[in-house]
Amino acid sequence: MRILHVITELDNMYGAQRHLVECVKDHIVKGHTCKIVAGKLGVASNQLSNFAVELSFVSELRNSYFFINDFKAINKIIAEIDSFNPDIVISHSSKAGIIARIACYKRNVPNLFTVHGWSFEKGTPTIQYLFGYTIEYLMKGISDKYFCVSEHTGAFGQSKIGIDKRKMLICPNIHERKALLSPNKSIYHNVLMVAGFRKQKDHPTAIKAFNKIVNILNRRDINLILIGDGPERKRIINLLKHYNLGEFVTLAGETTEIDKYYKSSDLVILPTHYEGLPIALIEAMQYAKPIIATNVGGVSEIVQDGYNGNLIEENDFNTLADQIVRFYDNNLFNEMGNNSLKVYSDKFSYESICVKMNEIINNLPSNSMYK
Repeated sequence: MRILHVITELDNMYGAQRHLVECVKDHIVKGHTCKIVAGKLGVASNQLSNFAVELSFVSELRNSYFFINDFKAINKIIAEIDSFNPDIVISHSSKAGIIARIACYKRNVPNLFTVHGWSFEKGTPTIQYLFGYTIEYLMKGISDKYFCVSEHTGAFGQSKIGIDKRKMLICPNIHERKALLSPNKSIYHNVLMVAGFRKQKDHPTAIKAFNKIVNILNRRDINLILIGDGPERKRIINLLKHYNLGEFVTLAGETTEIDKYYKSSDLVILPTHYEGLPIALIEAMQYAKPIIATNVGGVSEIVQDGYNGNLIEENDFNTLADQIVRFYDNNLFNEMGNNSLKVYSDKFSYESICVKMNEIINNLPSNSMYK
């Protein structure tokens, strides 16, 4: 099968990019021929260059909306379809999904829009919400199939814009295969957060929680490690200076050694404003780590409150601080870490997700509205 992927950015390794990289790895193993079209190249495209896959750069394929560029991007994706002649087109992220779906409509090609999270989720800025909602409502008539990464994502699309349930295909993000580890009984006194420094991810709540832990609860034996980078970096640094937390918070940046940070941490946290299905939390379960995360999007499909971690409300730094300290006071890491590993094995194993994804891809051409 010939598969064309379309994405705006390959210059980072956020959830959509990591999912795409793992998809392509699996496509190649299965004998498919792949091509990727992107508006930005970088970290993720460097990884893809190690595989037998063609990369194409389209500068007009951007996250921002500008009519002239968008029109050019549609025509360039149409040209890519004409030259590559794909059996299916898979798009990632809202903007790439719009451009690719219009191009596929013009060329009558089966397509799969991967919904990592809707552009009009609760927590998105008002203008983005209204624009995203309107565009997706208008797009549903020409959209072939939606690949939703969580049950929440599928249900949200159906309830908010009335997408036909038959178009919704549910399958978690594909994540990197890792050796499963039992919880280490040693306590490292490290709490880990893996998230790009973007407004979607709620680093301020994590920092305020650590201000309470260090300066109010006087627990100076617990450290926070932040993995990631991005446009909110300066704001995060200023918050750390404001609360005088430099000694207790490590900014590790983007790293290719993320495994060592998971292994040397006791607990993974993810305060956030909206999500589809966070790959960072799936990875945490692979490493048998308990999790504390905001109860938004598909997070509750990963974190079973009181079983393998805890769910908190949005912006609730007080509860986040209290729950972190409770883990250390009661040494809950081994029990809840084992439970995380069980949830992973039961619902999110790499092998089972690959099987499900390939079933969706193999069935798409015959079930497409464009067949």
